[in-house]
Amino acid sequence: MMAIERYIDLQELSERLSLSPRSIRTYVTRSDNPLPAYRIGGKLLFRWDEVEKWVERHRVHMPDVNVDVDELINTIANKEH
Repeated sequence: MMAIERYIDLQELSERLSLSPRSIRTYVTRSDNPLPAYRIGGKLLFRWDEVEKWVERHRVHMPDVNVDVDELINTIANKEH
């Protein structure tokens, strides 16, 4: 039977996200969309499933350059005719 992972500490989260502990602490204290954390006796703990959801909300959506170029070409072509 597989063990259920409940909480990870700041160091482990830092390693998993490739972010410094200082950066993570900053994200925890943000007023807008803070990184979910639990403080037990001064120690920060995190639930990985909550962190994953938080990270997903920061996903960068890159524009499709091909669509933009096609639209520009069509616009120019329509102006010439």
